[in-house]
Amino acid sequence: MTIVISERALFMRIKRKLDRIYGQTLHTCRYDTRAFLEFGRYYAIDPYSGGLVDWYIDLNDMAQELGINATTPQPS
Repeated sequence: MTIVISERALFMRIKRKLDRIYGQTLHTCRYDTRAFLEFGRYYAIDPYSGGLVDWYIDLNDMAQELGINATTPQPS
């Protein structure tokens, strides 16, 4: 049996993996900002160049690309 993890937990897993593999950071936009219309809810930047790497990120799709499991086994 599996337990589905929260959106925040999935966000943190993806953020750690992006930082470890590519050196990128994942950010969240607030809904009431102009940047939300430009970048979407989640976007990634390269902190070394300051450039935008990816925008309108879907967490579930990104988790699959990075090999992150969106569910966790239930402890027995």
